[in-house]
Amino acid sequence: MEIAKKLDAVGVHRIEAGMPVVSQKDFDAVKEIAHLALKSKVFAFSRLVKEDIETALRCDVEGIICEGPVGSPKLKQFNWANEQVIQRAVDAIDFA
Repeated sequence: MEIAKKLDAVGVHRIEAGMPVVSQKDFDAVKEIAHLALKSKVFAFSRLVKEDIETALRCDVEGIICEGPVGSPKLKQFNWANEQVIQRAVDAIDFA
């Protein structure tokens, strides 16, 4: 909370507060930061997964950054084709 307050005080426009789906502690921290009434906009991270997006929205953040694997090594690790990443991104954004 102190770091978020200091970032706000120095004029940071957007605070990327964390990934609330990781744990209850992370969820609570992101939600608390979102409720600090800062001038900075508070964002949360999510994967291209509906559950992640729903969890982030329950934190009352002003925005969500959805991440997906890109580049050949990551795509091979997840066994995804380029088209799957694009479709998952479109679906996640439509849902959000």
